[in-house]
Amino acid sequence: MQILNEEDIDISGFASIRERVLIQDRQFFSHNVADACWDGFGGCIYLANAWFKAHGQTGLHHHSGSGNP
Repeated sequence: MQILNEEDIDISGFASIRERVLIQDRQFFSHNVADACWDGFGGCIYLANAWFKAHGQTGLHHHSGSGNP
């Protein structure tokens, strides 16, 4: 059995979002995935603990993808 500890994951993010990405499917996401991050499984392709910095905002940005790797 392996245990994923959130404290082992570096904090990343963009704009005012900070996050620890715990699961990120390497087949679905084409950008760099951290080594400590686990691959997706089943329908779970992304799982993160994310938060906003105080008074932060992301601004207008898009999400794309068909949902299929």
